[in-house]
Amino acid sequence: MLNKTVSRFIFALLMASGSVQAAQQQTSTAAKVVNSAPVNQQVAIDKVNLNTADAATLAGKLNGVGLKKAQAIVEYREKYGLFTDVRQLIEVPGFGESLVNRVIANLTL
Repeated sequence: MLNKTVSRFIFALLMASGSVQAAQQQTSTAAKVVNSAPVNQQVAIDKVNLNTADAATLAGKLNGVGLKKAQAIVEYREKYGLFTDVRQLIEVPGFGESLVNRVIANLTL
């Protein structure tokens, strides 16, 4: 009787161990999928929309763009309408080609 009880106990442990390993593999696979998703989302989150961002957001997220230049972007947008190309930023007073090239990777429309 004792051998039968011990055998059942060992069998139960082996079954539980297999279930734990399977769960760990599923968790590991799910973690890989979850960990790869934020990379693409992060790219979109870091970009600033040139047509919708306010001056404070533009100044805070664009290296080399202070509040005065950010306000110039907003004023340009109000006067001439939405940007159709991010390179159009060069037409905003205070923006030279060098500054546009520096911030263009952080912009979207």
